[in-house]
Amino acid sequence: MNPDFAMGQRASLHHGIVHAGEADSHMVTPADLSRLTSADCGALIASHAAAPDRAVTVPMRHGQDGPERGNPIMLSGVALEEAS
Repeated sequence: MNPDFAMGQRASLHHGIVHAGEADSHMVTPADLSRLTSADCGALIASHAAAPDRAVTVPMRHGQDGPERGNPIMLSGVALEEAS
């Protein structure tokens, strides 16, 4: 748990990045996505695996004013290192 959670989402993300183990890819998700399913996660993992550079994968949806970015996201191990 992030001891600096009161400093906001950025502090929590940084805490998670610093404490993430070594892996080819990491899924980053806000804790309050109550409707997130294992099927959603599986689809994101499959899309990330099929991406040519596999650096960052962000789900998109069709919003009222055009495309909108969503969560969770996938980061390659290299992208995670660069973000820290």
